[in-house]
Amino acid sequence: QTRPEAAVNQEEKTVIGFAKKYIRDNFSKDIDMAIISNMVSMNYCYFSKLFKDETGMKFSDYLTRVRMEEAKKLLDDACIRIREAAIRVGYPNPKHFTRAFKNYYGISPEQYKKGN
Repeated sequence: QTRPEAAVNQEEKTVIGFAKKYIRDNFSKDIDMAIISNMVSMNYCYFSKLFKDETGMKFSDYLTRVRMEEAKKLLDDACIRIREAAIRVGYPNPKHFTRAFKNYYGISPEQYKKGN
């Protein structure tokens, strides 16, 4: 017996809601889409499509956005060094963090800190 379409859509939104919350709560860890799709017992490709359909973003872009927004908050604190901010948002390699930050915001973390 198939479920009504509305029930299926509501359940899928709950899955993506869970995924978004998991990302927000665990962005500092080494997480990827395979981990979360397994957690919700969903096929990787289907989960990827569903995530993009609901959020308008690829999973990796969403994770980057969450990490970069948090990094910006951390860098606003004069006491927090760039290396520490990088690690706290899930980039153990500060060079990778600097590249990701610059790609996202158009300026380096150093330039951002100087501007604040």
